Amino acid sequence: MAPRPLRAICPAAPKRLPPPPTHRPTTFYDLPPELRVEIYKLALLRTHLHILLEPSAAQPPHSLTLTTKQIRLEVLPLLHSTCPITASITDFDFTPLLTWLKTMPPSQETNLCKNERLTVVLKTTINEKKEKTSNSSRNS
Repeated sequence: MAPRPLRAICPAAPKRLPPPPTHRPTTFYDLPPELRVEIYKLALLRTHLHILLEPSAAQPPHSLTLTTKQIRLEVLPLLHSTCPITASITDFDFTPLLTWLKTMPPSQETNLCKNERLTVVLKTTINEKKEKTSNSSRNS
């Protein structure tokens, strides 16, 4: 039997791959809510809210609350329930605190009640006025 002639080996035709599916870019909102909450907690780690005497000088509690409505709705419960909040009341004038509370959405009041780091500091200027009066009379 005569040997068969060898055939030339040709490379196989390349397989045509289907085009990759077009995906939209992954955004922050594509993350599970639980993971977003953990990210918010890290961002709020060093946040301490101070309720100011002058409501006109009030600033947003955190820059995250200025980004989008969804992020604001997700951040405010954490902000009000976990971050330290200090309200200084001078001479029993609760106006700054009440003004701040009026700006809070009613749904957030329950979160504020959960906050174990909420502090109300009562101050008085009566002693300061007496000291100033007595110091000025001594200098005369």
